[in-house]
Amino acid sequence: MPRRRLYAGPEWPAKVSDYDWLRSIGDAEWAWEFLRRNPAYQRDQRLNRVIFERPIRHTRGLRLTRTRRRCRRAEAWDLYAFVDPLLPVREAPVTWLPSRKLPVMAARADKLSTGPDADFRADAFPGLASIHVDPHGRQQLVIKSGTRRVTMCFRGAPLAVAPARVTFELTGLAGLFAAQRNIATLHYLLFEDATPAPTDWTTTALERRDALIALDAHYNNSSHRDVAVIIHGAAKVDAEWVADGCELKDYVRRCRARGVRYMHGGYRRLLR
Repeated sequence: MPRRRLYAGPEWPAKVSDYDWLRSIGDAEWAWEFLRRNPAYQRDQRLNRVIFERPIRHTRGLRLTRTRRRCRRAEAWDLYAFVDPLLPVREAPVTWLPSRKLPVMAARADKLSTGPDADFRADAFPGLASIHVDPHGRQQLVIKSGTRRVTMCFRGAPLAVAPARVTFELTGLAGLFAAQRNIATLHYLLFEDATPAPTDWTTTALERRDALIALDAHYNNSSHRDVAVIIHGAAKVDAEWVADGCELKDYVRRCRARGVRYMHGGYRRLLR
């Protein structure tokens, strides 16, 4: 199979270390890594990108995106707006639609030039932050660091230009209780060291990493054996790669099948 025109993975041939940064990302970030490799998503993004402004890198790394009208094609992928599939998740301003795993905190922002209440500034977060401004002027602020992520929807004063006074809006006891986890995450991102600490690979993360490797190999016309060498090393493959009943072969086949499932809609299970 010839290499696809738009390849979204690391430079090929890749090394397993090229995927090491994935060990400390959360489910929503894994979802983007699989979705951006989807040829149908890439085609939709190319066809619709002319109606969107390019993301702007604001001060201190804040990424700002604005859409002038609603894009139902992006919503079909569970996104507010299309994002360039060539951007890995650590650079991509991805804003997912709300879901059970990704609840949104509603808030109002009032512009104040001075005073102790003007204590909210989007570009001051130590973690990665991005703002998507929808056609109604609502600002979807996403802050993430490692496996922690919080999304807030603001109406009112722009958050990217000056400090603002923020009033969070909760409806009923159910809304109050549902916000507890987001409040704890926001507190961590604001006041704790938001730099993701190095972590060990979990079994689930390794399975997802190997699924990505198998997908990338598939789109670069590499063999199952090539995938096994990347994951396990040449010495192990040379010793165990036999004609029949090879566990390594079966594992690579499962990795590719898992990657295809995640890419073609299975990523949504990571969001809900």
